[in-house]
Amino acid sequence: MELWLPRSFDNSFNDNAASNEEPVTYSGKETPSVLLIDDSSVLRQLTAESLRRRGFPVTCASGGAEALAAIERAPHDFDVIVTDFAMPLITGIDVIRFARNLRGDWPAVIVTGYAEADTISDRPSDVPLLSKPFREKDLIEGIFRAIAQAASKITKAG
Repeated sequence: MELWLPRSFDNSFNDNAASNEEPVTYSGKETPSVLLIDDSSVLRQLTAESLRRRGFPVTCASGGAEALAAIERAPHDFDVIVTDFAMPLITGIDVIRFARNLRGDWPAVIVTGYAEADTISDRPSDVPLLSKPFREKDLIEGIFRAIAQAASKITKAG
C-alpha cells in the first residue's frame, strides 16, 4: 500500500498547469453531497476529509451493504456516489446498479486500486473510473463530470 499526501494544505484549487483540460465546474446551487464508500477505513477517512475541506457534505459507508442501507433509507440525501470497486460481498458496481434502480440518472464515480483499471468493463459507460492513488483534483473533477453527464442525459430525454 502507498499513501500519498499533499505537500501543503494550500486550499487553492488551481492546478490547471498540470492538465490540458478545462477545469470542470458545478452549476448547481450547492456543493453536491457525496456518499463515499470504501472498505478501507484509512482511505475512506482521508478521502472524506479531503472532500470536506473542499466544502462537500460527505456521508461515509464502510462497504456495499452499509451503502445500500443508506441509499434505501434516504435516496435523495446524496447527489453523487463515490465508491471503491472491490469490496467484500457487494462491489461498487453493485451499489451503483442498486442506486440507479431507484434513480436512473444517479451520478457515480468508481475508484480502484487495480493496476489494470480498464478491465472493469462491466461498469456503466457514464461512470468515471479513477485509479488509486488519485489526486484530489482528479476526484473532484470526476465528481463534477459524473454530475454533468447525468444532467445531459436528463436534458436529452426531456
